[in-house]
Amino acid sequence: MLLPDFKKKLLASCIENNILCFGDFTLKSGRKSPYFFNSGRFNDGLSLKILADAYHQVLSESQISFDVLMGAAYKGIPLVTATSMVWTEKNQTIMPFCFNRKEVKAHGEGGQLVGGSLNNHRVMLLDDIITSGKAITEIIPLIQAEKGQLVGICLTLDRQEKAKNDHCNALEALSKKLGVPVLSVLTLDNILAYLEDQHEFSQIEKIQTYHQQYK
Repeated sequence: MLLPDFKKKLLASCIENNILCFGDFTLKSGRKSPYFFNSGRFNDGLSLKILADAYHQVLSESQISFDVLMGAAYKGIPLVTATSMVWTEKNQTIMPFCFNRKEVKAHGEGGQLVGGSLNNHRVMLLDDIITSGKAITEIIPLIQAEKGQLVGICLTLDRQEKAKNDHCNALEALSKKLGVPVLSVLTLDNILAYLEDQHEFSQIEKIQTYHQQYK
């Protein structure tokens, strides 16, 4: 697989900053994985800018029309903030963003959403990685209550695994359930292609062995 330069740059940054780690990890799903993607380690301006540039590229190539970016708390908050800034800079068009609170705010302006209005707007939802998709599906009623229209979801990484207790890819299952396209900036195939370029064949073998169980 020939990787585009923006994906190579992002993967190099992920490995350098221990966002993409290799070893023995127990995932939230309970699966034992030889690799782990910790998006909480996008914790400086440079690595976050590289990620936001990649989001901009994928969203632009998708040709999905949207009016506002929505972030799933908590990891989606820096995603929409940074991607909104990159979009505004590169497209010379202001891109509003919004995110949800985990708890409803009872004082001040109140509510569970912070940021731009969703009213009669097409919404692109950003998040990092899904397991069950529960966090995303919990946001849908909030979007609907604000009279927004969900038109797509874009994730940082597609592990290209079956959803738990399901028979198809987790992203495919989510797309079918919500009736909108689900995009990803990176996929497991991208990671394997990058590792092949770096001649990391032992890591490739471990990941492929693991993936055979859940693809």
